Amino acid sequence: MDTERQSRQAQMGRKKGQGFWNAIDGMAASLEGWLHTDFGEHFLIERFFFAVVVMALWCYCCWKNDCNVLPMEIFGGGFVVLCVVGWMSAVARRCLGRAQPHTHYPGRPILMRILPLGELTIKRLEPFIVFGLGYATNHRNAPLGIYLMVAAVCLFICNTLAARRERLHTLQMHNSVVEQSVRAERFRDIHGS
Repeated sequence: MDTERQSRQAQMGRKKGQGFWNAIDGMAASLEGWLHTDFGEHFLIERFFFAVVVMALWCYCCWKNDCNVLPMEIFGGGFVVLCVVGWMSAVARRCLGRAQPHTHYPGRPILMRILPLGELTIKRLEPFIVFGLGYATNHRNAPLGIYLMVAAVCLFICNTLAARRERLHTLQMHNSVVEQSVRAERFRDIHGS
């Protein structure tokens, strides 16, 4: 009963801050659309809406302050095109019976073609690279430069949380194996095997 109550409290807590986390996730997705290929079929679909809303609000706020939003609009338009192409590619893989990644797979980094590093290492470096690009762009176009820097921080947060979730899931699997080994030993003790 106590775990049920804790679960309800956790869900209520998630609902209270859901818009904030959707905005962070949307900004991170807007970068992943540019940085990765071969997404899982549902990865960007679920995050696409929030990314577009955040970019549109960003453009509107910058436009209201008489800033040049054309580079930001091009960035957003490119994101939409890349998402559509990525989704069509995932659907084509499924229809042709090709190997499918996990449906929520965040994609393979394009930088893996250039840098001789592993996928996880590159995904850890991407927020820093994008932040640097945003800083360099900020001098030419503040709306796009600042957006890239903020989105890079959001990508760092999302990557860190995903790595933490993966580690916790792995530890839970390990604990399950240990618990089952102990139960199996007790079972053998009971039955005299």
